[in-house]
Amino acid sequence: LRKWLKEAFLAPKDRIPELPQEVNRLVGLGPGLTPSGDDLLGGVLIILKFIGAPEIAFTLWTSILETVSISTNRISRAYLFAASQGYGAESVHQFLNSLYRAKSEEIIKFRELVVKIGHTSGSDILFGCQIVLEAWVQTNT
Repeated sequence: LRKWLKEAFLAPKDRIPELPQEVNRLVGLGPGLTPSGDDLLGGVLIILKFIGAPEIAFTLWTSILETVSISTNRISRAYLFAASQGYGAESVHQFLNSLYRAKSEEIIKFRELVVKIGHTSGSDILFGCQIVLEAWVQTNT
């Protein structure tokens, strides 16, 4: 996923590389009402939309859609669909906005709120955001 994101950020918007099949293994992987792999992918989708990379988000979503329809539960499917449209928990968006504004006190406050989502969902969402931000920064410096 990390390697693909770097390649996708460097590619022209109309030629996003194909997602490796291995990424589909994340769908439905792990514990929780929304499995950890789904939460991570949701975080990736939400932040891709947030930073203005809808083509990459679309490629990811369409590539995992078939696996999502058969490998995870209805609640997770609904969550991932919402994430593919850029929607997520209010605290996730507050966290992303605080990052954008570089307000360290808010970043800490909203990060703590995100971590409280579910048993591991918030941490998994943040990890997905981190993966994207690392790839984005590495390809823009």
